[in-house]
Amino acid sequence: MNELDDVLKDALDPGSADVESADFTIRDEFGEIFDSFRGQSRMISLMWIVDVLVLTALGVFTAVLMFRAEDVRMTVIWAAATLGLVMTIGLTKIGFFMMLNRNRVVREVKRLELRIAVLSERLGGDGG
Repeated sequence: MNELDDVLKDALDPGSADVESADFTIRDEFGEIFDSFRGQSRMISLMWIVDVLVLTALGVFTAVLMFRAEDVRMTVIWAAATLGLVMTIGLTKIGFFMMLNRNRVVREVKRLELRIAVLSERLGGDGG
């Protein structure tokens, strides 16, 4: 934690800090992945995981066929298929991790909205 985080933590009263830490805790990467299966986009997360598993199986299958090919033409065809599948796996993983990043940003925005609401209530504002 840096100095700015310490100053912000000291500026908050204990009640609002407890509210924030209950709903918006900082998670590690595996926690983020498991949390992606609990939100609104859980079906998309499941689809992406299944896609990666299927594409990996197809990639291994085409790689085996590439090494077992009898002539150069079939070796090149299977190598191109393997390369295409590996690139598709990479793009699918990038999309999944972009969704995880979006979830982190949304959680941070919600945490800031909560902080603003708590500070507004503490200052006696009407919230609008």
